[in-house]
Order: sequence, then structure tokens, then C-alpha cells
Amino acid sequence: MAITYITSSDITDDVVKALSAAVTARVATIEDDVNDLAERKGITSSEIYTTTIHHMIKRWCVAVVCRDICLDKMGVNNLEMASEDKYKVKYDTYRNLVSQYESQITPEILTGSVAGARTRSTGVGRLLAG
Repeated sequence: MAITYITSSDITDDVVKALSAAVTARVATIEDDVNDLAERKGITSSEIYTTTIHHMIKRWCVAVVCRDICLDKMGVNNLEMASEDKYKVKYDTYRNLVSQYESQITPEILTGSVAGARTRSTGVGRLLAG
């Protein structure tokens, strides 16, 4: 059974959410990314706590989806891409957020063993608004 870490409505960046088909497709595959993250943190996918999703995991998922969509949209082989291209700017922002959030996600967050942890992602919309 697939785990729903985020939904398309969690994507609040106006530039990214305008690409609704790409958002829907990428959100559908985010579970694989979370499983890969868990492996990098030294835990198995079966150990991930999914009853409620920790806000930091949701933030990371949103940033991964936005980063990947911007990367795809700006095109990796576009030799004439202007440095101020909106997708390039967004990609750089989300790449940095993914790295920042990933460094803050611990095995304890993934397994749900963090005492007193918030489990809602209050402020994600304001933080990632385009």
C-alpha cells in the first residue's frame, strides 16, 4: 500500500503548481525518495513511522518535488538558458532547501521516536510560496 507523504495541494509555489500534471506525477513517486532517504540515514523503509508524517519530512518532500520539476522544466541541455531563468532560480532555491531539510531529518524523525515532535507542517505554504 502506498504511503501518502504529501498531496498536490501541498505544493504552494505558483510557478511549480501551474504545471499540475507534472506535480501530480512527481508526488505519486515521492515514497521512493523517502525510502531512499531512510536508507541513507541507516533505517529500512519498514521502520518509517507513517501514522502521522513529521513536518520536516513533509517539507523535504515538497522541496524535492519542486526541485525536480524545476530541473525538468529548465532543461539540463539548454545551452542558451538565461541565468535569470525563473526555473533555474527556483531550482537553486529548492536544491538548497532539500539539502538543508535532509541534514535536519534524523533516523528518530523517520521512525517517529522523537519525543514531543510536531507532526504538522504549519508554515510550509508560507515558506515555499512562489
